[in-house]
Amino acid sequence: YESSNWARRDAGGQPLFCRHNLQYWRLHPYLGFGAGAHGYAHGVHTSNVLAPAAYIQRLQPALEMAGALPGAAFPRSPANSAAEQPDQQEQMGEWMMMGLRLTQEGVSAQDFQQRFGRSLQQVYRRQIERLVELGLLEWHALPGERLRLSERGRLLGNQVFMEFI
Repeated sequence: YESSNWARRDAGGQPLFCRHNLQYWRLHPYLGFGAGAHGYAHGVHTSNVLAPAAYIQRLQPALEMAGALPGAAFPRSPANSAAEQPDQQEQMGEWMMMGLRLTQEGVSAQDFQQRFGRSLQQVYRRQIERLVELGLLEWHALPGERLRLSERGRLLGNQVFMEFI
């Protein structure tokens, strides 16, 4: 998942990266279809059963009813092995963990404020100050104030992420 951090650059010097990852690293909705697939929509994380036979078996009644999914409210389905709606603290931690994976972009202080109604400093002042002091995070000014992994922090990303979850 972090291979995009080390992607090659194109002929113009711009980093290459997987656009598919951006959808979930920015916590935009995505649907998971198939055995073992994961999704996120309407604030709910879903994961489907792993075994293809179990996935088909769970969906068989819905397929026989021409697409209706009895007993499941979108984005949930009978094929889900889990469906969770994280609380705000969990959402903030996930926002930080996923946003910091965007090594050029990082976490926008303005976007965090808009989404959660609190500033990064209000929620994570202690963690941010400590990680900046250790040289693992850095503030970047353009576009807007952003917190991102430093070059050193990219090597220790998982340790940085743990500070926010």
